[in-house]
Amino acid sequence: MKRIFNLFLAFSLGIALIGCAKEYDDTTIKSDVKTIKDQITKIQDDIRSINSQIAGLTSTIEEWKKGGYVQSIQELPDKTGYTITFVGGKTVTLYHGTNGKNGTNGENGQTGPAGPTGKTGNDGKTPSLKLDTDNNYYWTIDGEFILVDGAKVPATVVPVFSVNANGDLIMTIGSKETNLGHVKGEDGISGDSMFEKIEPGEEAVVFTLKDGSSFSIPVAKAFKLVIANPEQEVTAGAVLNIEYTVQNGNENTVVDCFAGGNYTAKIADGKVVVNVPDPVTDGQVLVWAQNDAGLFSMVKLNFTVKAEVVILTSEADYQAIPAEAGRFNIDLTSNVDVEVKIPAEATWVKAVLTKSAYVLTLTLEENTTGAPREAVIDIVRKDNGAIVQQVKIIQIAGQEKVLTLERVWGFYKEGDTPWYATSNITGVSIANPDGYGMARGLAMDDEYIYLPKASGYANVAAVSIKDKTVQKALNKTGINGGSIFATSFVRMIKNTDPSVNGGKDVLLLCNLTATDSDAAQLRLYAYKDGVDAAPTKIAGYCYDAANNVNDWRRYGDRFFVEGDWSNAKVYFPSFNQPKTVVLSIANGARTAVTHIHAGGSSPDGIKDLTVYPGDNKLFLTNGSIANLVAPTGGKANGWDEYTLSASSAEGVNTWGYNFFEFNGKKYIAYARIIGETKARIEIIEDKGDLLSSLAAKEGLMTSPIHDATDLEKEVGTGNLADCCVRVIGDEVYIAALTRDGGFVLDKLYMK
Repeated sequence: MKRIFNLFLAFSLGIALIGCAKEYDDTTIKSDVKTIKDQITKIQDDIRSINSQIAGLTSTIEEWKKGGYVQSIQELPDKTGYTITFVGGKTVTLYHGTNGKNGTNGENGQTGPAGPTGKTGNDGKTPSLKLDTDNNYYWTIDGEFILVDGAKVPATVVPVFSVNANGDLIMTIGSKETNLGHVKGEDGISGDSMFEKIEPGEEAVVFTLKDGSSFSIPVAKAFKLVIANPEQEVTAGAVLNIEYTVQNGNENTVVDCFAGGNYTAKIADGKVVVNVPDPVTDGQVLVWAQNDAGLFSMVKLNFTVKAEVVILTSEADYQAIPAEAGRFNIDLTSNVDVEVKIPAEATWVKAVLTKSAYVLTLTLEENTTGAPREAVIDIVRKDNGAIVQQVKIIQIAGQEKVLTLERVWGFYKEGDTPWYATSNITGVSIANPDGYGMARGLAMDDEYIYLPKASGYANVAAVSIKDKTVQKALNKTGINGGSIFATSFVRMIKNTDPSVNGGKDVLLLCNLTATDSDAAQLRLYAYKDGVDAAPTKIAGYCYDAANNVNDWRRYGDRFFVEGDWSNAKVYFPSFNQPKTVVLSIANGARTAVTHIHAGGSSPDGIKDLTVYPGDNKLFLTNGSIANLVAPTGGKANGWDEYTLSASSAEGVNTWGYNFFEFNGKKYIAYARIIGETKARIEIIEDKGDLLSSLAAKEGLMTSPIHDATDLEKEVGTGNLADCCVRVIGDEVYIAALTRDGGFVLDKLYMK
């Protein structure tokens, strides 16, 4: 224990020393005065420490007396005590019996004459608690009970200690002051802890006071009310017995509940008994538990109306559905709003749910797979998507359908006479019998196939898809461009603008650049008001010396369209040079002209050109080589440079590539000439790019162009052909022609 010597004795000794000195020297007295001041400060610090500890000690005794629990205990960083939190939220800081650190020593004063030896100080006055015979703690000073008005002061009272000007120790309780005697050096104030030790344990914390007595406060364990299923679906009038458990509860634990709305609930036999109202609504019940340590735990039970769907149609009615396409109804009743979900793979099923009467109308496609097929339809809640019922439908096996290519009609070469010379295409003046088909070009919409005259006349013939004898000539007003090939090539451009051709696709027509004069320049026309009205010139392309376009290039022999009416590119390959002119058009107006030069081992001239959908590569042929053309970013004589990046032997002498979808698959159709004597339509599955598709040739279907059945017929077709495709409903129409071998229409469909 720290000791504090009598302040007054020290002061008297200082005076005596001054009186004995021969010459006055105040060094010693100054040192003594400093010592006295330090001791006064020490007493004040001890008083503050005592008052602080008294508050924490009183709270701890209160928790012990009322049977409280320790929620948590944490040791202080300097190891001098603990911060303790009790159940209920009260927190105290207590210090155990470790001595505090010594203060910093002051500077030594000048040594004076030796005085008489002072008396050794006793332990300082220490307020503390002491257990009395009535098993209650009372406040003591120096181990003796403090009496106020003759009565002991219980530990539950919080006294405040101070020292007055006379050096007396004063205890204040409320407004009552009690003088506990003079603070002398022999028994000064001690600021040490009132605890001898504090011992945390798993079950309890043990507190030992200076007098050796001890008490313990139990540690509260985790307390929790547990209900496995707090979210439940309910039906009208149901009685629910919901089990619960209480972690670390005991016989003193209380469990109770409160029900909201029209629900009622009670605790019985260790369960929450809930009565669901009729008519049923959503509801809640609060269930809580509280133990004797004051810990509280609550669970909220949420009840939602259980979705009920009743299928009124007999199960047999939708588990033996005929293979033929058709529709049928399933009547439903439901107590919640529902909707229908069909599996993504069941593409053969379509469903419409009429909300007002809850009639589920199913539309099924014909089963052509050759085996029964089934789908499970989910009926789900609209509010949360939960499945409330499932309907399994089974469609019996039907006759398997296969992809079929069938000839609709054709014009064919007879002996040495070309097909266009033997055919009677009415309504068009044929001054030159080899005119139609000579340009190898055709286009098709939902009604007609269009053929340009292509030999000195501005004529375009239209032949009906349904009947080849139904024909007409298109309006040619305003078409010009030289003395030959005035209408050289045609293609359709996609359109959805209702103000243009009634929202239908538009026929494009061009003439051939036959010479390097302005009179024979390339022109592009559009039948944007229909094929019976005069066409509109979209753009004319003049020869351009700056871009090395100043000689006979034969732009307009063919062209390829990428995009639609609102934004498109029209590629015009040169029949004589490895170059292509590209016209950018938007809503019937030319917006830009660019030029492409096929670099590397380029062909002499480009016979046909296409662009794979979504790709940035051109595919071109010249009759002996077929190449992909990739942009390099460079220039060649002012033209954008392209490099031939890959070639395909399968693409040689192929014409008019068409990319389309049918029956859930992608296909490519084109015309092909073999050995300049045999022509055919080829249809292959699209493998994701043109070269891979041509190399694999999966699902290959073929049809002769020059005859109805014979692919190997030698008719001397020449190496010029074209092909176009139109998907109309559940059928695909494919038209193709060669220069003199034939002009045919095939139909692709499931049979």
